[in-house]
Amino acid sequence: MRFPQRKRIRLQGYDYSREGAYFITLCTHTSISLFGKVRNEKVELNKNGIIVRNSWFEIKSLYPSIQFDEFVLMPNHFHAILFLVGAGSPGPEDSKANSTVSSVIAHFKYLTTRKINSFHNVPGVKRWQRSFYERVIRNEEELLKAREYIQHNPLKWSIDNSPTTFDN
Repeated sequence: MRFPQRKRIRLQGYDYSREGAYFITLCTHTSISLFGKVRNEKVELNKNGIIVRNSWFEIKSLYPSIQFDEFVLMPNHFHAILFLVGAGSPGPEDSKANSTVSSVIAHFKYLTTRKINSFHNVPGVKRWQRSFYERVIRNEEELLKAREYIQHNPLKWSIDNSPTTFDN
């Protein structure tokens, strides 16, 4: 029996531990609106959203090789611009391991899932879709476009047809 091949979403042959800027998008499992709502074109975070926002800053303190730029937490997804600086800097678990975009995002997803599940006393519940989307930002123009996209994301929420919500 042959299984369908998953589409590759990473730039083949690219070293994701390289210094550079990355535009990241994470989506919630089954696209449920887990983190709050948008009202009057502004994001209002619920307790889950606050956990995710605070965890984003916690991740920054754990990885000396990253810097943050713009980010927005929407009800069912998260966009961020992440800079890897000082390539070769260690991550939190293994002082010999290099930080990569994937290792940072995996730790962030793990941390937020664990904290949200602990808050609701429901171990093992999936909170994020498998993997994540990223775009290598190659120049200043792309960086400006990514920033603008993130800044305007709440304004475009009304065209996102996401009927499933979770308002705790």
